[in-house]
Amino acid sequence: MRATIVASIMALLLLAPLAAGAAMDHAAHRGNVVHEGVVDGVKATFSITGISEELRAKGVTLQRGMKATHHLSAAFADVAGRQPLVKGLVAIRLQGPGSSGEPLELVGMDGHFGIDLDLSQPGQYGIMCRFVLADGKKRQTMFRYEVK
Repeated sequence: MRATIVASIMALLLLAPLAAGAAMDHAAHRGNVVHEGVVDGVKATFSITGISEELRAKGVTLQRGMKATHHLSAAFADVAGRQPLVKGLVAIRLQGPGSSGEPLELVGMDGHFGIDLDLSQPGQYGIMCRFVLADGKKRQTMFRYEVK
């Protein structure tokens, strides 16, 4: 019991810097726009940022053993009113070098949805995104991203 409590406290201490970073400005995640499109009245914008570059810019060192190399950000806006759409479910399937093609759910962040990905192997990646926003309508879009 005591060992479990000590292990829990150690995990919290180790994860606290990551949580503090997560509470920071998520707008920094909006790196290079890799795809934009309109799907049934919703503008979808996808950006990819290298995690090591982002952390270096913030003065944070990369955690050892961290497999994720890039952050994918997905932002949605109503084309008619240009209002950001921040509630819903968003998932991707990643096809490419070393990827299994399993569905991955994006997490809602300040004004966008995001996920950290392992794009460490060079090559062409196909990303299919399915999303259901507050209106309940199912939408999807696809694009490619190349890692050199």
